[in-house]
Amino acid sequence: MENIIEAFGGKKYGRWITFKWEKLWHPELADHDAALPHFISYIRQLEGKMT
Repeated sequence: MENIIEAFGGKKYGRWITFKWEKLWHPELADHDAALPHFISYIRQLEGKMT
């Protein structure tokens, strides 16, 4: 994910990053209310690393 965001210009990338969680098709996945905070934390960590 980090490489992809860097390829789009890092912090200069002014578009949305979406969170797609297909629990309907993959019932073994955690509920979105548990997974979304982890995604947000991960994206914030990536932002902190970028130039």
